[in-house]
Amino acid sequence: MFRMFFTYVLFCILFFLVLNAFGELYYYHHFKIDILKLEELTCLMVSERVFTFTQQVLLVFLAPFFLCLIFILCCWMKDKCSGRLFRCLFLSLGLAPYLFFYPYAFGYQLSGLTLALVCLMLVIMFWLVVFHIRSSEPYYIGIHLLLTLFTLTTSFDFAKIDQQANLRYYSELGEASQKDGIENVRYKQFIYVGSTDLFNLYYNLTEKRGEVVRK
Repeated sequence: MFRMFFTYVLFCILFFLVLNAFGELYYYHHFKIDILKLEELTCLMVSERVFTFTQQVLLVFLAPFFLCLIFILCCWMKDKCSGRLFRCLFLSLGLAPYLFFYPYAFGYQLSGLTLALVCLMLVIMFWLVVFHIRSSEPYYIGIHLLLTLFTLTTSFDFAKIDQQANLRYYSELGEASQKDGIENVRYKQFIYVGSTDLFNLYYNLTEKRGEVVRK
């Protein structure tokens, strides 16, 4: 059990490192800035753009803890229930996260469609394991739920980054319009989008490209 827990912890740590890095790349891609030319990849892996460091640590340890509890519950259910009842309960447990996030899945266009397709693939795999393979259900539930957690978290993360990029873009223009009237928007050329240790990063509205300015 301890081996399973620490395996899940390791996977969660690797997941958040990769998610943070791709999240930063995705955010600056909105503003046509190649952040890898300005920042080391290892620095991007500790980003707090969507999840704070505290939230990431909690998820890294709480998710494996609950997955291990679910594994224990499934083993108990397999001993106490009939085969058919166990598979039905097992299937319900595996599908519960998708039902909970169903409204969210279609709240976004491309990300929602991608999420729906990935979830459909996971559900089909899960159904095959429960009703056809049947030999490793309690072990597979942890893998299935972990992949589900990664899928939903990734979709949520990228959707939040889309919102942040749009908010940055339109809030800057909104401030310009409030200062000297709506006509002032025409003369606002740069939008501040972020910074590194050595540079401030802007988006050039006139030329529609990223701008890098040394501090």
